[in-house]
Amino acid sequence: MNRSSAWRIGIALLFLGARASAGARQQQPTSAVSQTASNAATAYDGKDWAKSAKLYAQIVQAAPNPRAWYRLGVSLNKIGENDKAIEAFEKGRALGLPPQFAEYGIAVVFVSKKD
Repeated sequence: MNRSSAWRIGIALLFLGARASAGARQQQPTSAVSQTASNAATAYDGKDWAKSAKLYAQIVQAAPNPRAWYRLGVSLNKIGENDKAIEAFEKGRALGLPPQFAEYGIAVVFVSKKD
């Protein structure tokens, strides 16, 4: 399995897990956070990693949630901020990100560090 396929599988699993647990812990975001979340998702989906990292960093400050921490970790890894990416995955795990997603994200960071 190549790295790209592994990322797609990981993201799909994260999405499915987030949908399943959303009903139990849904918070009503403010309109500003909602707009930022929409912009962050667009940047993430468009692979604009620097913009995505900036926006998800704002989201985790205003309304921390496991998915935002995960996406922040992915974005930070993609722009080479590996230590911060690991931190983001660990914070996501502390807020309820399923361990397999956090561990997968951290593993990808270590692979990309190549040291």
